[in-house]
Amino acid sequence: MKSTSENEPMDVVLVDSSPEQYERLKNILPSWNLHCVSADKAKSQPDTVISENLDAIIVYARIKEEQHALKLCQRIKSVEQAKTVPLLVAINRFQMILGNDVKRLPGGHFILMPIEKEVLCQRLLSLINNSSFEPH
Repeated sequence: MKSTSENEPMDVVLVDSSPEQYERLKNILPSWNLHCVSADKAKSQPDTVISENLDAIIVYARIKEEQHALKLCQRIKSVEQAKTVPLLVAINRFQMILGNDVKRLPGGHFILMPIEKEVLCQRLLSLINNSSFEPH
């Protein structure tokens, strides 16, 4: 696991991101390797989402589909290889219940959209430094 900075390449999986959300992160963090995965693939084959060099997973929560996003996060975290990978759920301000539910998962937290690079780097660094990934 790497230290997190905007200039250091990181491998991050984006689950259920829109093309605009992908482009936004690619523009603010051009050195990061971003990999898009559909929610269906992440749910049906969560082990294929996790690679050996993966630094983080970001699951985008859809409006009015908070339970779907929570189940998806739980499914991903059920994979042995994902237990030590930080997972963030990207939410809107009115989805704080979902954010708090994801914080209870080992290595889970939330980030508000639109994602800002300073906040993302700080949140990932905090999760990486908490290597035990105890639920909050």
